[in-house]
Amino acid sequence: MAEASQLVVNVDVSNIAFWECQNFKDIIDKMAKKNDGKALDWRGNNQTSSKFDMIKRLKGTWFTVEYKNQSEEARKRHWKVAAIRPESAKDFKFRRWNDMTGVAGPEITVDEYYWQQYRHKLLDPDLPVVQTTKSIKKQDKHGKTVLDSPIVFPMELCTMQPNQRYLHKLDDRQTSQMISFAVKRPDSRLAKINTGLRMLGWDKKGFLDLCGLKISSEQIRTEARILEAPRVVFKQSQINPRESGKWNLTNQKFFAVNKVPLVSWGVMVVNSANGGLPAIEKPNADKFVAELVKKYSEAGGLVKNPNPVVHLRTLRKDLASEIQHFYDEVKHHFQGMRIQMLVFILPDTSPGPYLRIKRFCDCQWGVFSQCVQAKVTKMEAYQYMPNLLMKFNAKLGGVTNIIASQHLEEPPKPKPTTVYRKDFGNTSITPPGISRKAQSPTNEPPPTMYIGADVSHPAPGSQAPSYATMTVSMDKTATRYSAAVQTNQSRDEIISARNIAYYLEPLLQKWINDVGGRRLPDHVYYFRDGVGESRFKELLETEVADIKQIFRRLNGTNAQFRVKFTVVVAEKRHHIRFFPEGGAKGGADENHNPLPGTIVDHDITDPRGNDIYLCSHRALKGTARPTHYTMLMDEANVPVDRFQRILYEHCYQYIRSTTAVSLHPAVYYAHLASKRARAHDISGPGNSQETPARLARLDMKRPETTVNQGGKPEDEWIGHAGLFNLHLSPQISLHNLHNGYLIFHRKMDGKRSSSSIHPPKSKHKKAYNAQAPTSFLIDFAAQQYGMLSTPNMKTIHDRNLSFFSPQPFFIAGFFFPQQLFQLAWLYRLYKLDPKKPGERGELDQMVDFVPYYSLGNICIATWMVFWNSERLDISNIFVIINSLTQLYYITAKLPSMNTNSTSSILTHVVSKTFAGIGVLDLLHNGSVAFAKDQPATTMVKALTGVGFGLASAASDWIFGGCLVYDLVALAVGQSALDGGWAKLLGAYAVGSAAIVGAKNLARPPYNGPESGYSKTAMDDMQDRV
Repeated sequence: MAEASQLVVNVDVSNIAFWECQNFKDIIDKMAKKNDGKALDWRGNNQTSSKFDMIKRLKGTWFTVEYKNQSEEARKRHWKVAAIRPESAKDFKFRRWNDMTGVAGPEITVDEYYWQQYRHKLLDPDLPVVQTTKSIKKQDKHGKTVLDSPIVFPMELCTMQPNQRYLHKLDDRQTSQMISFAVKRPDSRLAKINTGLRMLGWDKKGFLDLCGLKISSEQIRTEARILEAPRVVFKQSQINPRESGKWNLTNQKFFAVNKVPLVSWGVMVVNSANGGLPAIEKPNADKFVAELVKKYSEAGGLVKNPNPVVHLRTLRKDLASEIQHFYDEVKHHFQGMRIQMLVFILPDTSPGPYLRIKRFCDCQWGVFSQCVQAKVTKMEAYQYMPNLLMKFNAKLGGVTNIIASQHLEEPPKPKPTTVYRKDFGNTSITPPGISRKAQSPTNEPPPTMYIGADVSHPAPGSQAPSYATMTVSMDKTATRYSAAVQTNQSRDEIISARNIAYYLEPLLQKWINDVGGRRLPDHVYYFRDGVGESRFKELLETEVADIKQIFRRLNGTNAQFRVKFTVVVAEKRHHIRFFPEGGAKGGADENHNPLPGTIVDHDITDPRGNDIYLCSHRALKGTARPTHYTMLMDEANVPVDRFQRILYEHCYQYIRSTTAVSLHPAVYYAHLASKRARAHDISGPGNSQETPARLARLDMKRPETTVNQGGKPEDEWIGHAGLFNLHLSPQISLHNLHNGYLIFHRKMDGKRSSSSIHPPKSKHKKAYNAQAPTSFLIDFAAQQYGMLSTPNMKTIHDRNLSFFSPQPFFIAGFFFPQQLFQLAWLYRLYKLDPKKPGERGELDQMVDFVPYYSLGNICIATWMVFWNSERLDISNIFVIINSLTQLYYITAKLPSMNTNSTSSILTHVVSKTFAGIGVLDLLHNGSVAFAKDQPATTMVKALTGVGFGLASAASDWIFGGCLVYDLVALAVGQSALDGGWAKLLGAYAVGSAAIVGAKNLARPPYNGPESGYSKTAMDDMQDRV
């Protein structure tokens, strides 16, 4: 048996790709043809294409050169690629140095040089030249550099040197080939390890003896346990997978299905344009759709419309216009209904069409999408249907299955022990080994929250950003998760404090509302992937501390903070493998891999802490790789046995699989969300034709909720992860966000305190804080001037009367309370903090109104000056500007009201009362400026009734009430001038009040999907996987 106190050496097989030893031209042709089968035409303008960027991967490789009449020394020399030049061999010119004269000769092309010097005719001089790391430098007798020219070679003469590692990301085909090569069954893998061990020669005398070290040639032997599998629970039945770790969906109904029946959906068949897979004819597509509907209905899915729009589209060059045209057709067919699902049948696995489709559906339309390969639509391939149904059901809001533990009795409550680690301080954990027998249920009593986090990095050499992802469980069984993704500091494994604050707090708020019963969880499991042991201490001191700070802020200052954290690091990138002995009796499956549930918690684990190796899945190919879980913190004193069962049993409720997965779902979903975020990246494959945005903000919203219009389209686009039951619509305000969301930004400056993750408008809060109150004070001062000057504004009013002159005291009566609302709005604008994610969305809406608000105040102040000077024609100009500005804002720019947001309510009240009194000002000033002392004509009376009637029919309570107030003010004002006209205006007021009341009572603005308000109460549809 191994002793945990001894040092051990981990020996394993590693596989990596190498460059092929062949001519550069052949390598480039293969790289260029892999996507579309077309070689690069170097006579065209390809230097700026994505293919040319791909060829730049040759940089840093070593090569040799071969041409006619070459010396042996030149043939053996090795060169290193510094760059692939955009110039061809017939375009790149240099000056040859003459050693005899000490002078550089005339310019000559590379093509001409090889013919003149070696009588070697280049076969393809249009290829770019390869620049090396060497150059030719010559100086004159005074030491001045007279020649500095890089050494370049024609590409067709360069041959890659052998045994050079390919350090770039492999494409799908290469990845498949690498997996096929690397996947070895345990017996074969162990044999290769032993072969490599003998090659190391550790058993021979050498430097190890000098150091007094001896390494055993035998593998460590230890004892493992096999945890009992949980029951897999469907809607009407349960399955016990036992030791198989898998089950099937035959005759099973999903545990939960779509609550909203499937009605509006479409299927698009994208046929191959390059002679790949045969085209899928419409009859075959119809059969596939019928089978999909049949199987989904049998599994419990609700399908109200089994006949979606089915169209065949050819894969032309402009795929974007094809997809857009299909979307428009589906939307038109269902008469503007919100599209629930779009299914795309693709000819192959090319990443370009897939990524383009996902970005269109996620970021532009906010529509769920499902891509299917054409080969699986054939009748003989319908065994793939269960996999498709699980994804289909999840995106429509369903759940495949949950789990039920085999053991229901409560575990004993052990005494906590504090273990001191030199690495990261003291950590409270439960003493190991309290029980070897499984005895506790998996699902914690509510409320318990599961959080997963991961930081994914781009391939070596790539300039793409790193993405930080967090997932949060959104139900009591930890089956459904919401996710948030954002760019993180480049290649930094620790998630920045600002990222955590920006996207975790809204997810926690959603959990509190939907799961926690308006309170924080008692216990939080935080699963973290990808952190090396050297950074464990930093993880606790920064990332975990930042998360706790958000929980404390949400907890408030009065209540006691009760949330306890269990922090676990999950690691898959290691070289520990299990090789069970004794076949099936020794805990091995038919491939000699360990059975699902195999766990090792001693001998090979860290003696200073609490870590385990768990093999939770069944490896179909190759050698199973266990997951290494390390508990860094356990404030809840979770029993070891219970903790291990949680890790294992949750792997059975991954929503897209009928097998237990190898990693806890919280982390697994984080991987998927990060991968989807890269599909949204405009610099990624399949997105080269898109226009870059200065900032990409992806806000999530459910299909059944009202779309809140707001924000600036040029500053943001909307999208979602696709894996999650989230719906998006363009221009959703963050303050109305009440579902899980996915956020990522195009660029960051790499600093922890970077402000580039915030939308630009939040940066200017200080300027707006000055602009808005300054304009208010200017307007207030002008109003005082108008009332206190001689003549005052009422005197001017009495001198200039017309058919739209109101009672002046009605204006004063409106002015006083409206200014109180303005003060409350200004105070709210000042108090909101853009650094707090919960307040940033509210601030953004208020900041959007500031320019319109300020312009209105300045116009009113200026109007007052000219009004008191009786320059009514000039004053009328400023009235027109103000009134039209305020009307434009409330009709075109104002987002829907969030009735749970004070800021949103105040913005609506201030802007709509501004616009309402603006209507009265527009009528009054226009009439006295151009129709002084004139009565109302029949045309004026008719247009007034029609205009106010139509405006009332389109108004909510606030603006509609202002219109009624305007008519009452006009009726009272006209009573002393024209009694008949005054009575008619009074009748108009009563009629407008009736229209406003009937319209808003019959269709309350906070309930209907087309209304002016949007209620933030949650319905049954939640973000889920």
